[in-house]
Amino acid sequence: MFGFKYWVISVEVPLILGGKIENQRSREMWYTALNFFMIAVNTFFCVWVSFARYKLSVESAGMAAPRSLVDLVSDLYHVITALLFISAIFLADALRRIKKSLTTNPHLI
Repeated sequence: MFGFKYWVISVEVPLILGGKIENQRSREMWYTALNFFMIAVNTFFCVWVSFARYKLSVESAGMAAPRSLVDLVSDLYHVITALLFISAIFLADALRRIKKSLTTNPHLI
């Protein structure tokens, strides 16, 4: 969420300073909806992996765990890693935009 918030700031501040925003309310609603969607997706996968990991721990106590459960936990960890990668992309793009704005926008120089 940090990367996304940073990205929103990097997009909106140059537009506000340049006077280029026309429909601020709909933009805020879109960002808010996207924010809640991203929170829901991240929470869903984190809760799912925690339950699957708990089930894996219980079922593998003293014996081998079912392969399907091990695969599920592994796949969920890959999904969470992909979500972290998406967050890193948002942050990297935000930093790129901020650097560009600081060098080209006369209101920020």
